[in-house]
Amino acid sequence: MTHRKEELVFEPFEPSPEMAVVLEGEIGLRHVEKGGRGLTIGRFQKGATLALGALFAESAPNLFVEVQKESSTLRIKKATILAMCQNSPSFLDALLKEISHKTLLLSESVKRLALKTIRERVFHYLSELSREQNPPRFHLPETKTAIASMLGTSRSALTRELAKMQNDGLLVFDRKTIVLTEKGRRRLEEEKR
Repeated sequence: MTHRKEELVFEPFEPSPEMAVVLEGEIGLRHVEKGGRGLTIGRFQKGATLALGALFAESAPNLFVEVQKESSTLRIKKATILAMCQNSPSFLDALLKEISHKTLLLSESVKRLALKTIRERVFHYLSELSREQNPPRFHLPETKTAIASMLGTSRSALTRELAKMQNDGLLVFDRKTIVLTEKGRRRLEEEKR
């Protein structure tokens, strides 16, 4: 199935009789509150599964599964998944690993939101990035708007906090990069502990 940018792949609060596997493109998962303010839970690319948790849940979550870049997905019905689990231990193992991965992703989102200040959330985000990139220089893989959404804040609040952190001598930033100072590196090491 092919999806255009900003198209909803799954509707919030609607149970789905099937899951989807991303074949190409990028699809985002967002929780949106009544006032329209949202929080990005994650972005998924080729090979990722969507709606796996909702497939086996008794009620559908308040999550928007929205296309970020033109995408295509493969839909698999619940009955097919159950049959594959019964007939293939390796498929069952892969499915359980995927559910575990999604649980860890959700756990990271909760941890990020539990941090009280935007500064704490920024350092936590950089700590997550440091698993893939080597500090002190970080290339931002997403826009500041997308990062702000993941951190549960607005783009303007994030930019203000980055400016304060720059004034406090913790980092230097521009549109696509953040470079930590020595003081900022020490703070990042504290975050990792």
